[in-house]
Amino acid sequence: HVLDWLGIPRVPVFKSRVWFLPAVAGVTIWWTAGFSILLFLAGLRSIPGEIYEAAALDNSTRWTTFRRITWPLLWPITSLVFTIQLILQLKIFDQVYLFSIGGRPNDNMVLV
Repeated sequence: HVLDWLGIPRVPVFKSRVWFLPAVAGVTIWWTAGFSILLFLAGLRSIPGEIYEAAALDNSTRWTTFRRITWPLLWPITSLVFTIQLILQLKIFDQVYLFSIGGRPNDNMVLV
């Protein structure tokens, strides 16, 4: 109904060859983003503040602080999130099947 209100024509995304996989990707991102954000927030909270204070004393810019301190210390969390997302994406068959019921055969095939 929001699209009608904005004057955008409706697109049957789950019946379209072009829009089906981006729509499934959007649903999956919406479904898994919360957990990933929580993991990253926990990782950010685990970085000691003294490290940032030392970087500020060394006149480190925000970009340098992120690139040299935050990102390397978040790498274990990033690899965990990447692994979890990979596993979840390999288990996505049920979503694709539910969204494409009634569609043409072989239109919306997935890799696994």
